[in-house]
Amino acid sequence: MSFKTIGVKLDGVPTDIVIGNFTNNIFIVLTQVKKFGSIISVKPEAFKTAEGQQQVYDVRNLLGLEKESSLVAARFLAEQLEVPKPIIFSISLKDDSPRVLKSIKKVLLDNKCW
Repeated sequence: MSFKTIGVKLDGVPTDIVIGNFTNNIFIVLTQVKKFGSIISVKPEAFKTAEGQQQVYDVRNLLGLEKESSLVAARFLAEQLEVPKPIIFSISLKDDSPRVLKSIKKVLLDNKCW
């Protein structure tokens, strides 16, 4: 188990990111309000089609307010990070615009510990 903590400003908003690498999951905290947010599970699943293997994601809100934007953010990040195991996100962002999510993706890839 290993953890990384990162503090960055995204569009002028202080953003704290914590990445935890566990044996069976990755835990990623994204907060701009200094609190845990909704807890979301994203599990990659592969299946075969006539065109080849397809990757899909099972996205579930486990705890907290279920916001469509948080579910979309979690799925987008999981797809972009290409992590081979399930990811548990805690998301509490003031700004979850595509620009901010792309910046978060870059920070996560620059600091990956999986």
